[in-house]
Amino acid sequence: MNCAEVMELLSDYYDGELEPSQYGRMQDHLAGCPVCTARLSEFKQLSAFVSHVPDIQIEPDWLKLEAELCSATGAIESKSVQLKRRWNMHDKHVWLAGAAVAVLLLILATWVFLPKHSHMSEHHQFTSEFGRYLEEFERDPESAQAILLELYEHDRIAANEVSERLGYRPATSKGLPEGYTPVSMQVLNMPCCTCVQTICRRSDGSTIALFEHDDEGTNEWFGDRPSTMESCSNKECQLVNLNDKLAATWKRGSRYITLIGVQDKSEIDTFINWLDKDATLDDG
Repeated sequence: MNCAEVMELLSDYYDGELEPSQYGRMQDHLAGCPVCTARLSEFKQLSAFVSHVPDIQIEPDWLKLEAELCSATGAIESKSVQLKRRWNMHDKHVWLAGAAVAVLLLILATWVFLPKHSHMSEHHQFTSEFGRYLEEFERDPESAQAILLELYEHDRIAANEVSERLGYRPATSKGLPEGYTPVSMQVLNMPCCTCVQTICRRSDGSTIALFEHDDEGTNEWFGDRPSTMESCSNKECQLVNLNDKLAATWKRGSRYITLIGVQDKSEIDTFINWLDKDATLDDG
């Protein structure tokens, strides 16, 4: 069960209305997904808030008032004057309390029925999701890749097919530097952009993920992780600290390259020099 499926069923899960088989799959997913767990926590907080709202007893006089308001289409001002004369302070308090409950119910309905991504801005949603991928990448790149492919629509595709689909040849279509082997290529539909991801294998068996994308906003990719701007092979690069590894982003032609799992700056230089050795960039 992926995040999208869990979000659709989260309300029923919280209310205990799922089938036993669905319930078990939901528990398994929530046990390993901080994003969906946080959303479940929002359900619990909202439920606790609503449970403390006092019940409002609507007195018979209020029903009479409502009927009068509905029938006053032809003489609103006149009717309102009559009604004001008949209101006492108790009636006003009941009206205000009823209005407050109506507003609360409107907010609750909006919160429940809006699309899942409207409850958390796309910026924070994507940062949280990609942060989960980065954390797992440090431990197990293959498991991290599985998380990424579960979160976003994707197609495994050959380099020549990418050109037909996106209108340009990916930077890695001509190969990789010596000592690196391409393992797979994906087209990923992420909230920030549609990008091409190439999984690269070093000769020692370790992994680098290379993303080619249109957007510059890598702050959404890396959140508040420590980063610096440095020169790498005469290109301005954003370097992001991933504990014992690095991520690096730089501009290549009209797009950007982001490497995940880099060992050091010299490895970044290797990729920059290789990808730019052909003076004709693959923008067409």
